[in-house]
Parts: sequence; C-alpha cells; structure tokens
Amino acid sequence: MSQRPKPILMIIIDALATRVAEPAMNDGRLPNFARLVRHGQYSPTCWSMFPSITPAATCTLHTGLYPQRHGVAGAYWYDSKQDRVAYFGDDIWPILAHGHGRFLHEFQVTLNYDHLRVPTVYELARKAGFKAACVNSMWFRADVPHEVNLPLLFKLLPGVKTAKTLNGPDILCLADFVTSDPDGSGRKLKAPGGVARRYGFHDETTAGYLLDLASRGPLPGLTVAYFPNNDFESHRVGPLKAIPALQFVDETLGKLFDARGGFDAFLRENAILITGDHSQCDTLEDDDERRINLDDVLADLNVVSAGQEWGEGDQVMACPNMRTAQVYLRDGTGLRDRVVAELLAEPRIDQALWAEPSSERPETYHVATADRGTLVFHSGDGASQTARDDYGTIWSWDGDLSAVDGEVSDGRLRFGDYPNAFERIAGGFFDEAGHVLTTAKLGREFVLPGTETHAGGSHGSLHRLDSTSPLIAAGLPEGIALPQFPRTVDFVPLALQCLGIGFEYVPGAARPVRHRE
Repeated sequence: MSQRPKPILMIIIDALATRVAEPAMNDGRLPNFARLVRHGQYSPTCWSMFPSITPAATCTLHTGLYPQRHGVAGAYWYDSKQDRVAYFGDDIWPILAHGHGRFLHEFQVTLNYDHLRVPTVYELARKAGFKAACVNSMWFRADVPHEVNLPLLFKLLPGVKTAKTLNGPDILCLADFVTSDPDGSGRKLKAPGGVARRYGFHDETTAGYLLDLASRGPLPGLTVAYFPNNDFESHRVGPLKAIPALQFVDETLGKLFDARGGFDAFLRENAILITGDHSQCDTLEDDDERRINLDDVLADLNVVSAGQEWGEGDQVMACPNMRTAQVYLRDGTGLRDRVVAELLAEPRIDQALWAEPSSERPETYHVATADRGTLVFHSGDGASQTARDDYGTIWSWDGDLSAVDGEVSDGRLRFGDYPNAFERIAGGFFDEAGHVLTTAKLGREFVLPGTETHAGGSHGSLHRLDSTSPLIAAGLPEGIALPQFPRTVDFVPLALQCLGIGFEYVPGAARPVRHRE
C-alpha cells in the first residue's frame, strides 16, 4: 500500500450492540463515541461470526478468520483430536470437573498455543516489523516471553499450576497475571485489579493499563484493548440497562485523547477501530421457560454430564454455548436424524444445522426448522436455485430460504433475521464444531444439569439480535474505507491496512468455503 503506515488502536467491547450504542450516541450518553463517528466512518451493522460466543468471536477479531480456519469452536466444545472437552465459559460445575489448575492452565496456555491454528494480528504486525501491545485480551499469542505472576489466592488453591512465562507481543498486560515495562524504564504498567475486579478481567483494569501506556509516549504500531464488562452486565441486567459499562469505556476514550494531546492530536497520531465481538438479545424472565435442558430434550439418549469426557454407554455429548449448542455423536452420524427430530420437537428450539463434507463436491450445509421448512445449500453452482450474496460469493440451494429468513432481492441473496447466514454457517463448521449445531428461539438458552442461564441477556445464535455490533473508525489513513457490509472478519484486515500490511483477504471480500473430506 502506498500511504504511510499509521499506528492503529483496536478496541473490542464485549457484546457491544448497535441497538444499545446507537441511541446512546444520539442522545449524548456516549459523547466520545459520537465524536469519533462524526469525524470518522461508521457502520451500524458489523456482522458477527457463528456461533456468536465470546472465545470464538473474539478469536475472529484477532485473526480475521472464521472458526473453520482459526480452530476455536465456541466456549465449550469437544476436541476430537485430543479426545477431551475444551471449556472456557463461566459455569462453576464444568470448571470443577476440569479442576482449577487445569482450567487456569488451559485458559492461559492451551487456548492460545494449542487450539489456535492461525497467526494472531500481533504475530502479523511483529513479522512486518511493528511493535505490538495486547491490553487485557484472552488472545495474545506472539513470540516475546513475559513472566507470569500468580495472585496469592491462586497460589493457595489446590492443584493450581500455571506457566512461568507466556509468549505474547512486545507489551502484554493480562489481568493480574502479566504486565510489561514498555519503555525500559524499570516501571511496569499498573492497573487496579484484585478479587473485586475478577482478578483484572475487568474494564477498570483494561482502562488503567491503556491509560498508563498512553502516558508513557506514543502508542505502539498495533494496540488491542479488550473491555469485558458490558458482556457481564448485559447478561446480568439486560443489554439496555448495561449502558453504564459503555459509558465507562466512553469516559476512558476521553481520558485517552487527553493523554495524547487532545482529540485532534490523537487522530493525527493514531487510527482507531471500535467494535464488538457479538451483541445480545434479551432473555425471558421466567427461568423455566428460558432454560432448554438438553438432558430433557434428548432424554431417550445417554448424554455426557457437563464438563465430563465420554463414559461407557454415552451416546451423545451436548455442549451448551448459551443460545447455541454443539451436539457430538459417539457413533458419528448414525444417530443424527434421531437427534435432529428430538431437537425440533422442542418448541423453544429454532434450528438444527449440520454439514456433510465430501472430497468430490462442495461441502453441503443443512438447516432444519419445525415451522419454516428445511434448506440444503453449498457454495458454487449446482442446485435448483443460485444467487450471489453481498460479498460476491455464489451460493446454491434447495429448499425453503425461510429457514434462515433469506430472499433474493435485486439479484442478490440477502437475509433478514439471520444476517449473512450462509457464509457464517459455513465458516462455523469444521472437524471440532459438532455433528449437529442447534440454536434457541429468542429469549432462551441451552443448559445441562449444573450449568446456568442468564436472566438479563444472552447470545450465541445466528439471530441478528445476537450478531449486530457497530463498527466505528476514525483517523484511518487516506484511501482506507469501511466495506459496505462489514463483518467481524474484516476487523483485522482493516487494522493491517493502516500499517500497510497485506492480508489474504481485503476488507469486504468474499470468503471462500473450506472443503473437508
């Protein structure tokens, strides 16, 4: 690229929802967000990936790729290659089934160094010669070793062991566990943490590290800052009542601008991108109506207990990911039709989805519903109906597009309640994704005995209320523009463009479907 590289700050706000943020910007409750929109570029619809669950969704925001490429299937899935459960959620019983030590080790080490199959944005920036910083994100893999300091309480818990070092970017601030000396002054970055702030997995910790970094001098070529609280608060009280969490981030932006000489000076010095990994819908108040217990739905089958590995006689492993669940069949696909029928017999379930790989033709994807018909689709030509989507990908299908609220309009394949459905479904299937995925109707979540639902809001499905974040950009180098229909897979390509670094896909480009045998 011809323009001069410009440092880029990527801000990820967990569960940032357009339906919440946009009215708050318009009525003055998020003044710094609104100022960036006025002086920059804005899209109200940055579509998430599928399943729209935080570990997988934030991984997309750090790699620019869908799960079929980056290898992270959700927050709770079965890793068939290692024959073990991968769990990175917040329910206590699966954590206890793993043991505190294993959970912490997997969160710090396994997630980044084993499950993640592709380079992070930090690795790409460093390879191109830029200094990079990770501020409180669960995704941090690079090649610079950093010392781990285990908080006292974790040292007292039985069986807790952690890595002595973690390899990350030049600057790594990871909650209470890792911090860096960015300028060689002997003073490590500081931020409030402790038990009251989830040991640093908290917005106040992210803000503290980011503001301390900005006070030391210009930001590095690449900085990623992750703010988790909006997701926690939206789960607890509902997205519309979680505005104070967004206002805290907005206030942090104001302080950040001041630390670098004011708003105009900041944008002369830096580019900034802001989005969310997903959004949230509101959940139902009635606990019984909200909870879809997969043990009950699949009562005729032997289902593995939450967090456990396969046991003798088990037929099905169900992994709830809030409003999506992955279902693994011990005998492969032999029980699939029976499982799909039992899932769709539950009136609170929306869709059942599965893929059929083939070495001789494009992988086909199936969507079945109880009340809107069924659909089979694949990329390329070859079915009774064919059209291009907004990214230029050719899709072919048989069946009823109502299963994903699709239609062909002005010669283009478009979707209503399930935005970018074909690409997101295809991007979510790979070897570890499950034999069947299922989604819940609005307001509901999947559970197993020992796991919980959220009384405020939730996410995970294909629905637009789970999947729609704003994308805010300001200070971008001349010639860089947001794509017409942005997705979270475009976040990394946009950031790399600011640094003059090429990526395998340009923002807004079609994403080809990976075929499996």
